[in-house]
Amino acid sequence: MTFEATTQPPDSTRNRAVAFIREAAQVAHWYLEGTMADVTVEQAHYAPPGRANPLGATYAHLLCSEDLIVNGMLKQGAPLSASTQAGNTGLSEPMPVPGLPNWSDAYAAWARA
Repeated sequence: MTFEATTQPPDSTRNRAVAFIREAAQVAHWYLEGTMADVTVEQAHYAPPGRANPLGATYAHLLCSEDLIVNGMLKQGAPLSASTQAGNTGLSEPMPVPGLPNWSDAYAAWARA
């Protein structure tokens, strides 16, 4: 069976792809949570010298990015951090959205805040 560029793959192919992505995300979460399990608040907020981000900012970046990708891009809705969970993220301010003017300066300031 062949498919033209405009034809969707059969449901079984699409379901396998979705299952693969879902399982990969679960494994990534397992590793991430295992890595962060013993990090103290002081360690998470420590700002290393130079351009390196605090560990907590990197962790927040990962979670905010996942929210933007899954809820914003894939589900075509508002990210949870900007809708039902706005104000409940524990962040002092929302992460700057990539692609905006002066993003790198805004991101650097956000990561150190």
